[in-house]
Amino acid sequence: MANNYPGRSICAFNTANQCVQIIYDTEVPDAHGLAFDDSGYLWVSDMTNDKIYRVDVDAPEGVEDGTAPEAALSFSSNPFVASVTMTAQSAPAGSTVEIWDLSGRLVLQEAFSGVYMWDGCDLGGTPVETGSYIVRITGPTGFNLVESITRL
Repeated sequence: MANNYPGRSICAFNTANQCVQIIYDTEVPDAHGLAFDDSGYLWVSDMTNDKIYRVDVDAPEGVEDGTAPEAALSFSSNPFVASVTMTAQSAPAGSTVEIWDLSGRLVLQEAFSGVYMWDGCDLGGTPVETGSYIVRITGPTGFNLVESITRL
């Protein structure tokens, strides 16, 4: 459960609906969102300070200082002309890159292992038209990155 009211604490509930961790505004000043990962850590966003905190709900100290793992999708150039290299080092094994045009047509779908060079062609090997495209990297554990890119 999360709230958007300054000065109020957040309580993380387990599956039995018991409050297992209280996160005070002195720990995470402007907490706005919560998410549990596959390892059981609670991630809390702090929009005022542009940080993400990892909370071990089983540890007595609770909030661990730091930021979330780097989850950025970057491009060698954007916009690009002929080809572009996409990089997302935090993508887990078994990830997939999908490229969609703005009409919702799947342009490309390939395995992704952290780096992928797109030659600007669709699934049939035909060069795509100039315009904007949506790049989506997904992984087997719910990993998801989405960015737009433009071909000139």
